[in-house]
Amino acid sequence: LGSKLLGHGFVRLLNPDSYPSTRQVYTEPTRVPFVMGSTLFVRVSAFNKIGGFDIAHFLYVEEEDLGKRLLNAGFYTYLVPQAEYIHFTGQSTVKNFDVAKEYYISLFFYFRKYHSWLACALFRAYYFMKLGRKFRRDSMYGRLAWFIGRGSPMRESLRYKQTIKN
Repeated sequence: LGSKLLGHGFVRLLNPDSYPSTRQVYTEPTRVPFVMGSTLFVRVSAFNKIGGFDIAHFLYVEEEDLGKRLLNAGFYTYLVPQAEYIHFTGQSTVKNFDVAKEYYISLFFYFRKYHSWLACALFRAYYFMKLGRKFRRDSMYGRLAWFIGRGSPMRESLRYKQTIKN
């Protein structure tokens, strides 16, 4: 919540050990809160111990949830700078209103899971105002703000619209 309201830089100033700088070049493995899915490797024993992925996260925020649950189980997440990869950002999903809604469904599920009611309410108000301000630029932002204001209900997840075609 602090990073969303005050910015990542401010949170790094308060707690640099937990939130390492993204501008520094690292030469040794560095502990981080979570690792993005395209570069995520997990020991099977740790993955099994926490029960794998939480299936409530359909498209987004599963890395943050996995990192948090690993930490709660006594495991740490590291950036390993010697590892190299190519990630073609945004190639797995087409950006549209339903996909954007899915992000907020997962994000708010994560916050309800790990944070107090008050923190969740502040976070929801922050995103409601942030997206609502962009309404003039694109009406989709207004629709997203309204969706968040309605509680970003999980019943509207794309997972429930999937069909299997023979």
